[in-house]
Amino acid sequence: MYSERDLKIEVETLVNEMLAAGRRVPQNNIILATMANHEQIEGYDKDFYVICARNYIRKVVSDVLRKYDVSQTNEDNLQLTFDGMEYLQLAYRIRHKGDIIIVPTLKLTHEERVAKRDELYKLSESAKKHANEMKLFDEMQLEIEANQALIV
Repeated sequence: MYSERDLKIEVETLVNEMLAAGRRVPQNNIILATMANHEQIEGYDKDFYVICARNYIRKVVSDVLRKYDVSQTNEDNLQLTFDGMEYLQLAYRIRHKGDIIIVPTLKLTHEERVAKRDELYKLSESAKKHANEMKLFDEMQLEIEANQALIV
């Protein structure tokens, strides 16, 4: 019986095959290819099940492609980096004409590389501001807690 895990593996396989071939991976293409692999839906409620399947496949594809999103940097991304590099990923998630596309780093255009670099700079600035706010909040909380301890 086909499971949710099987679907994830199928999507990951499609993505990995396209990336290994040096091709761009448009999210919509993965959704359509996956739907085409499972088109034996019949009966009165076919339209209903197609809608449900498409929406669920879109979610699974989004989840799989999310590991290429630099704002989601985590330990899982370490396996996706160039040899000798700590952070430079083998592929990046970009937006092109409204579609999310995973592009092998070697296939990124100069403009796409610059846009991704600028995105990383903005993320680092935001993260630093976030950390500063957390520090300020912690200091305020420590002061409140110290004052409450004096009252007791």
